[in-house]
Amino acid sequence: MPPPGPTSCPSPHPWCRSRPEDPRAAIPPLTRRQLFIALHRLGLITAEEAVGAAATGAVPAALEPTFAALPEPDQTDARVTFAAFQLAYRLDP
Repeated sequence: MPPPGPTSCPSPHPWCRSRPEDPRAAIPPLTRRQLFIALHRLGLITAEEAVGAAATGAVPAALEPTFAALPEPDQTDARVTFAAFQLAYRLDP
């Protein structure tokens, strides 16, 4: 896989390959820890939700409507991805 850069995205997903010119593709991904700490510090999720999401992959209540609004099979794909992700790419829906 090519290194992240302004014209490449390290994700194998089609949504990333289809928008390689997006400048967000050049921004390094966030780790799980970084993402849940940031969501908590921004007041988007509670401390308990941050710890729960990091430990178990549980979807925080504030994010649940986003998942619930997706049609199947996209909703299941998103839930599995959220529960198992190691890095959060900026272009990952």
